[in-house]
Amino acid sequence: MENFTWDWIYEGYLPLVETPALADRLRRHIAGLRDWFQQTDYHIQTEPVCAAAERAHLTVPPVSRGVRTPRAEIRQRLDIPAGVPAVLVTMGGTAWAYDFLTRLAVQPEVCFVIPGVEEALPAAGNVRLLPRQSGFYHPDLVNAVDAVVGKVGYSTVAEVYQAGVPMGYIARAQFRESPVLVQYIDRRMAGLPIDEAAFRAGRWLDRLPALLALPRRREAAVGGAEQIARFVLSVLGVSQPEAGGQ
Repeated sequence: MENFTWDWIYEGYLPLVETPALADRLRRHIAGLRDWFQQTDYHIQTEPVCAAAERAHLTVPPVSRGVRTPRAEIRQRLDIPAGVPAVLVTMGGTAWAYDFLTRLAVQPEVCFVIPGVEEALPAAGNVRLLPRQSGFYHPDLVNAVDAVVGKVGYSTVAEVYQAGVPMGYIARAQFRESPVLVQYIDRRMAGLPIDEAAFRAGRWLDRLPALLALPRRREAAVGGAEQIARFVLSVLGVSQPEAGGQ
């Protein structure tokens, strides 16, 4: 099950290898990985698919962890006032220096939620800084806000797709899968591009009204994870519950 395989990822690094000897070593690793992947009995691809496989048995919408806690409950725990739009700023677990924090205070009509900071800090004005072990489940945070701003990565894109909220996305040029994810956001989700330099400097706040004006957009009635589960059950010959059941 994949949206990309590692042989495909490593192929993208071949033009950057400095010596023929290193390139040959990398090609051997690529060939070995490809051989392993081709030995599987079943092949499932999850959108956004980076390299479509001719013999894939199933292609499904983005796969993410499901929501556990209702939106209203999460907003209450975060002390987000009723009717106030909330924006989740997330780097998908990567450590990041949020140098624009002081600029958030000049947007009092919006509440900002930032998970993954180094230490727990009390709610201050319109900013909620959450430590890595905050007790909040990331898909619940995505579902509770009105927009997400963050770097393009599969898990974040999949969670935003599941919630249907708009995304201000920061492409990662050094990652081969990034253009595929960006194209998917542009075609199938509600989103706006944000330049990384503009993000670091806090200039992305100029685009915030346009981002919040985008409507929620959800396509799949049955999520990718449920479709995969049903496929596995069918392979095993196990009877299945009605669609959307537990």
